[in-house]
Amino acid sequence: VVATDDDRIVGGLMVTYEWSDWRNAWFWWIQSVYIKPEARGKKLYRQMYEFIKQRARDAGNVCGFRLYVETDNVNARTVYDAVGMQASHYLMYEENMSEPPVLAGGQFEITMTSITEKEFARICNGIYEDRESIIKHNPLGTREEILLWMLLSCLITYLSLSEIETPCFTGKPNAKTYRDAILFVLKDKMKSPFDAEVYLADMTTGDLKC
Repeated sequence: VVATDDDRIVGGLMVTYEWSDWRNAWFWWIQSVYIKPEARGKKLYRQMYEFIKQRARDAGNVCGFRLYVETDNVNARTVYDAVGMQASHYLMYEENMSEPPVLAGGQFEITMTSITEKEFARICNGIYEDRESIIKHNPLGTREEILLWMLLSCLITYLSLSEIETPCFTGKPNAKTYRDAILFVLKDKMKSPFDAEVYLADMTTGDLKC
C-alpha cells in the first residue's frame, strides 16, 4: 500500500498474514511503515490504515491487525494510539542468526507441504487426548464442531497453507462444514492416499485407536 501526494509516492506499508488457530481467522500484520519527513503530519498513515481495514472487512476472515514498534518511538506510538490500536500484552522474543540455516546441496529448509497417514493419526490422537481442555477453552459450538475446528486449524498450520489455500466460510460453520473443509485441505496434501474420514469419525465419537 502506498500514499501519494500530487502523484508522488510519499509513504507506504506492507501487509503480511498470520493464521490464528485460536480465533480461526487471519491477523494482518502491518510492516515496513514509512512516511517521508516532508509528508508527515498529514494523516497519511490513517488513510492507509483505513484502506487496509476496509479490505479486511471485504475479505470477511480477518480477526485483527498487529504491528511492532520500537519502544522509544514515541511519535509512531502516538499515531497508532490515535487510529485505535492498543499495546498488547505480548512480549516480542527474537534470536539473530549469523547465517541462515542451509541444508545439503545449498537449499534452504522448506515448510511442510504434505502429510502422511501416520502424522495425521498423531494429530487426531493428540486432539482426542486433549479434548476436554480444548472444548473447555473454545466454546465455539457442539463437541464435534470444536474438535473438527481444532483439527482444521492444526492442518492449516502444519501444512503452512497460504490465505488462498485456506477454506473460507460464510455464516456460522457446522460440523459438516468443518469436515468437508478438512477433506478439501487433505485432498492434494496426502503423501500417499488414506481414508481420513475413519480418523475423523473415531476422533469425534471417542473410538480412536490410532
